[in-house]
Amino acid sequence: MTHDHEELLRRSEEAPAVAPEPALPRSPAVTVEALQRSAGNAAVARMIQAGGLMRQPAAPEAVCSPADQAKLDELMSTTYTREDFHPDTGAGLFDAVYAPGDGLLTITLGIAFEFLNGDPADPTWVASVGPDNVAKYGPEKFAWTAEEILNWKQNAITTVTGIWQRQYTFFTTKACWADTLPPVNVNIEIVERPATGEGKAHFVTSVTKWPTEPGIEESVTPPGAGADQSTARFHEQGSDPGGIESPDVNDFNTTTTERAKYNEVNTDNPGTIRFPQNASEPSAADKTALQKFGQTLGKPYMPPFPVTLTGHSSSEGDEALNMRLSEDRARTVSNEIVGAGAPNQPAVDPKGEEGAAPTAEWRRVDITVGSFRSSQTTIGHEFGHMFGLRDQYPTADDGSRPVGTPVKHSALAERLIPGQTPILARDNEDIMSAGGVVKPYHYVTFLEVLGTMTDTTNQWDIRPAVQGPGDFPVPTDDGTGTAVV
Repeated sequence: MTHDHEELLRRSEEAPAVAPEPALPRSPAVTVEALQRSAGNAAVARMIQAGGLMRQPAAPEAVCSPADQAKLDELMSTTYTREDFHPDTGAGLFDAVYAPGDGLLTITLGIAFEFLNGDPADPTWVASVGPDNVAKYGPEKFAWTAEEILNWKQNAITTVTGIWQRQYTFFTTKACWADTLPPVNVNIEIVERPATGEGKAHFVTSVTKWPTEPGIEESVTPPGAGADQSTARFHEQGSDPGGIESPDVNDFNTTTTERAKYNEVNTDNPGTIRFPQNASEPSAADKTALQKFGQTLGKPYMPPFPVTLTGHSSSEGDEALNMRLSEDRARTVSNEIVGAGAPNQPAVDPKGEEGAAPTAEWRRVDITVGSFRSSQTTIGHEFGHMFGLRDQYPTADDGSRPVGTPVKHSALAERLIPGQTPILARDNEDIMSAGGVVKPYHYVTFLEVLGTMTDTTNQWDIRPAVQGPGDFPVPTDDGTGTAVV
């Protein structure tokens, strides 16, 4: 009788071939986004460090026309300013200063903080803790101290600038300017301003203290057309791990059944792939099913749901070789899924003959889809609204922003960023969805004000932030999943 391990003795021990990497899109912005989606931020950082993510090829030498040369001379001799800029997204309000010679675009957001004490009788908060628990929280749990206010403001400003500043760099797409006009780095300044009078704040921002998560939505009101001020509302909880002096971090857990379109993953999941004795190659029918599953995982509106492939073998034969066979089976399934378009490599969990019997039912790979988990520093998201971005997380299926529909800053990004594809409503790691990652298209309102101020719209592209001419820094993780450079 043949044993489950005998083919392994005849086969090479080389790892199974991985699916070929897809060709990278032309635009640096789309390249970075695709790499972040397929490999994750840490992998992109390693590629940068190893020289695998190279700068764009130098444009061939070009001679400017008289008009282009005159415009370049104007750029290099002018400092551009814009106050109370309203992005085309219908949200956001900020000042901008661009010094071409220095390669700096400074985005300034004026905030008037108003610190409010929470109301122990607020019905939403009472419902969140339960009426019987209200008495556990004394008045001091709702009242700000001067020290708490000072520390919260300092931590909030540091957090926001850390999330948003110098993530990406703009560079000219006009060949004859490339050697003269420096790449443009983005500085973020959050400054306190008065709520009224000369030099008043862009956003009057209330910050309410609560002992626990109050269940009250935080929000930024889009300023009306031509308005020079709007409002925002933050709610901070003392029970957060960082305490009341650190901005709140929210954790999210998105399941495959949360939206109808997400449930396509469950519908197309084959569940179990079975193998003949000694074999690790799926049947033709199973390959077709796996490829459909991979395509579904890779749909542009799908969250990056984690997939686990648990490999098994029957208990016949050598235990160590059966362990290797169970891993081979899981890896061949993984290759089919990724090759068909799944954005992330599934986790492979070989069990060998653990708990198995010498029967055919153990010669299999089980496919499990987990929940997408993410965390977000809430004010990082809310300040994104102040910069003019809109929400990317989906509303309910019958709501105003269902899964798979373009979000409100998508049109601007598609218009200004070469190669940008539609940005669709979904739960993912983006700062304007359910995570903390700033993507290239999140800089689109900064790109808009740059082009508007200088009359150079559609003459820029975007790439990872530079430290010096042509040098890419290696992003680090600030602990929230956000790449900080």
